Amino acid sequence: MKKIAFYLIDLIAVLSFVIIGRSAHGHTDSLLGIWRTSWPFLVGAILGWLLLAVRKHSISSVFAGITVTITVVIVGMVIRVVVGQGTALGFIGVSIAYFTLTSTLARIVYFFYSRKLRPHLT
Repeated sequence: MKKIAFYLIDLIAVLSFVIIGRSAHGHTDSLLGIWRTSWPFLVGAILGWLLLAVRKHSISSVFAGITVTITVVIVGMVIRVVVGQGTALGFIGVSIAYFTLTSTLARIVYFFYSRKLRPHLT
């Protein structure tokens, strides 16, 4: 169950990033528009998850959060450029900050919370 939570956190991060961004720029919130904007970032998340699985890293680790953040941003931006959706330096900066605050920070909080709950051995 714990693993599924982190996949969901990453998916919610991508979808909320897209919905907030589209809203801020006055775009309609049609499902097609949300899909068109989100799929490059979803591909980045999936590639990040696959990389973690191949390397046998836990999806709940802080390293996983950093990996997902990096792959979401790099893969998402590269795909956007290739398909003509475009990027801007500010957009890249905002996406790095947003995914760091969602995907990575969630795992940092989990790391410290789980350490606090572990029984202390004397």
